[in-house]
Amino acid sequence: FAKSAITFMKDWGFDGIDVDWEYPADSTQATNMILLLKEIRSQLDAYAAQYAPGYHFLLSIAAPAGPEHYSLLRFADLGQVLDYVNLMAYDYAGSWSSFSGHDANLFANPSNPNASPYNTDTAIKAYINGGVPASKIVLGMPIYGRSFEGTTDIGKAYSGIGSGSWENGIWDYKVLPKAGATVKYDSVAKGYYSYDPSSKEL
Repeated sequence: FAKSAITFMKDWGFDGIDVDWEYPADSTQATNMILLLKEIRSQLDAYAAQYAPGYHFLLSIAAPAGPEHYSLLRFADLGQVLDYVNLMAYDYAGSWSSFSGHDANLFANPSNPNASPYNTDTAIKAYINGGVPASKIVLGMPIYGRSFEGTTDIGKAYSGIGSGSWENGIWDYKVLPKAGATVKYDSVAKGYYSYDPSSKEL
């Protein structure tokens, strides 16, 4: 894999490689992930030494923001081998959820936990406390919203996700809020959402 990734990077003129491993399922896979990243780093450096002396090719990963996934990662090793950790701080709620919820809230809302099952603050602190330098963390943010139909508000039960801009249940940011919807702000979770009480779509 490492060799083919380097070839792909060379053929397309990229300045590095971003690995999207979703997700290491146990400690063995987490260790294998580090071994893979170290091998890619070694081959990136070897390629640079031969063809671009002095140049540093970048190595990053798409990193999970859910504790059930990031708790398995070897943070300190990631902090050493990677240039950047691209935190997927979005998709905190969607069609898989039991309740309507925020897509990318900053904090949890203890008074409405169903609306904020995940939060960015806790994830970032976990990575930093585990040994990933804050300077290497890149915050990913969505340019879309996830919809919930037949719901009375955020953090409530819903009946479906409806249509979308390019996939059911997903609406591009540029078309939001939809006609008839009102933008609301959760000042605790630090998250915006729109809701139409007549259609009961969030």
